[in-house]
Amino acid sequence: MIAPTPEQTANAPRSSKEVTIPSLPPDQPNSHTPKSLHLTVRHDGGGTERNVQKLCEAVPAFYHRSLEELLGWPMNWRRLPGAMRSLRAERPKVVFCYGAWAHIVAAMTFPSKPPELIGSIRCITDFEGKKALIRKVLKWRFKRWVSNSRAALPMEINCNVIYNGIDIPPDDEPVLLPDLPKPVFGMLASGHPKKGHRFAMRTWKALGKPGTLVFAGNIGPELKAAAEAEGVLCPGYVEAGPLLRSLDLLLVPSKAEGIPTVCLEAMARGLPVLASPAGGIPELVKHRKTGYLLWHDKWLDFLKDLDWEEARTVGAEGQAYVREHFTFTKMRNRFEGVAEEVLYRRKI
Repeated sequence: MIAPTPEQTANAPRSSKEVTIPSLPPDQPNSHTPKSLHLTVRHDGGGTERNVQKLCEAVPAFYHRSLEELLGWPMNWRRLPGAMRSLRAERPKVVFCYGAWAHIVAAMTFPSKPPELIGSIRCITDFEGKKALIRKVLKWRFKRWVSNSRAALPMEINCNVIYNGIDIPPDDEPVLLPDLPKPVFGMLASGHPKKGHRFAMRTWKALGKPGTLVFAGNIGPELKAAAEAEGVLCPGYVEAGPLLRSLDLLLVPSKAEGIPTVCLEAMARGLPVLASPAGGIPELVKHRKTGYLLWHDKWLDFLKDLDWEEARTVGAEGQAYVREHFTFTKMRNRFEGVAEEVLYRRKI
């Protein structure tokens, strides 16, 4: 029995004041949702950005802008005054911010009410170094925060936990990389050091390089060269579903995370996951129940003795868990609820 469930743990704070919202025709389910800007740093930087884009496509009152789109990349700060005017002209009622620079630009663009600003917390590193200072300075302006895990909340703030959600994938997805030597281990992540590619590579090498190791995604030229020199397959940025259908085990050796979308994508397909217990991952991956959860020093011995029949059973349990608790519909409904609560002081 898996407990607690995300439904039980994601209890958001409630407002003490409620405002009645007029009843709406059944064919207009989103017409009461406040016009909400979702401001990210990059347009398609990773799982969060893709989730935001999909969310905005699904909810008519939501729309997505990125600093990359407004300022270029690397960001050209001489374009900031024009970008601020453009954002003000859109007259959002609520602004969701993702990434430190998005928080700063939103606070500068909208120094006082309206609109209501909502900050986001993705992992514990959002409270370290310069990011911690930014949050301390801007905390007064952000009356509400959202986070994709409880582990990302090291201090008392007014925060709603909204777990990432995905659509249930089709069963007839193609396999991107058929006929690879088995077992096929894989990572689908950016090349940031916190993702743990080099640890995964060392572990695979210590095992004697069995089967195939795949590093998919934009991992950067330096890491790609080092990986390919060790015999790692690096197909670049590819579609997640078919790539995951090619693997026997997803590796997530991250040092800092919220709840990685790639874990949800893998588990929804019945692919077993071996992850480190960083950040919010333990809220999703339960050891030997919905996946495998081990610190790095346990990985080598675990993989030497891995029972692949058990792994398939664990993968099936993880699939059922994600399909019940981590759907895109639930995520969308929670975001809409937060926007309504913040603007209308309506309980969700």
